[in-house]
Amino acid sequence: MMLTKWIRSGLGILRDRDRSVLITPPAIGLGNFLYLWLQADIRKRRGEYCKVISTPDMEGWLTHLPTMRDLVIEPQAVGFMQHRERDGFQNYGSEFRRKDLDAFIQERILAIPHIKTGIEEHHAPRTLALNIRRGDFYSVPEHRGNYSFDVVEYIRTALLTAPVAEREFDRIEVVSDDPAWCSLKLAWLESRTDEVEWVGLESPLQHFTRLSSANCLVLTNSTFGYWAGYTATSFFSGRNAVIAPWFHARNILGGQAFQLDPQWTVVDSIPGGWDG
Repeated sequence: MMLTKWIRSGLGILRDRDRSVLITPPAIGLGNFLYLWLQADIRKRRGEYCKVISTPDMEGWLTHLPTMRDLVIEPQAVGFMQHRERDGFQNYGSEFRRKDLDAFIQERILAIPHIKTGIEEHHAPRTLALNIRRGDFYSVPEHRGNYSFDVVEYIRTALLTAPVAEREFDRIEVVSDDPAWCSLKLAWLESRTDEVEWVGLESPLQHFTRLSSANCLVLTNSTFGYWAGYTATSFFSGRNAVIAPWFHARNILGGQAFQLDPQWTVVDSIPGGWDG
């Protein structure tokens, strides 16, 4: 073990830091891919060489997001002496800023016709969108221990924040990977407006364009949702409202979300606490 660490340390010193590649962790989704691509894009704009190592899951997304292709390198094309970096690159304010997001979103996300058109066609000013992340955050015991919180109490609290309470809505869209859970646990939303749509049976890309089209968006602790929030904020030039939880994960920074845009409204606490 010590010999392996010594070899890795020595390689880290010898490898060419002017030709960095970012290691892609296994079993991640679009939100995490976008943070890696954003970091490569930031460095490319500075005139640096930086590529993200592709994976089979990433290749599936690149068919829908071809503007990211030049930021990616195949594993077999990585030179032995190229510098490797392993990080999520998700820290708002230190690893990226709003100007980085705007450039990336305008030139690499909204520049894709089917995404921009989907956002424009779906936009409804008097619709409130909620993104409820469930999936493995709640079905896998380890993830549940890190990411779970009382979503029902959080949504009740989020709807009381000024950006939501001060607006009138004709409908609510609940976009989730578990619409059955949402329709059961959040059925009380139907008393808040004339129409509630429980959106589930669509592709992740359709969910992304729906959420990105909302000028009032309530998120949970999902990187996918954060990116929809970033995109909506860029698309509406900051004239929209995004509400997000203070909490992200118990095993990082004491639970505090470090990805949130300072322009967003943050729900700092909920009844019973984040561990309730």
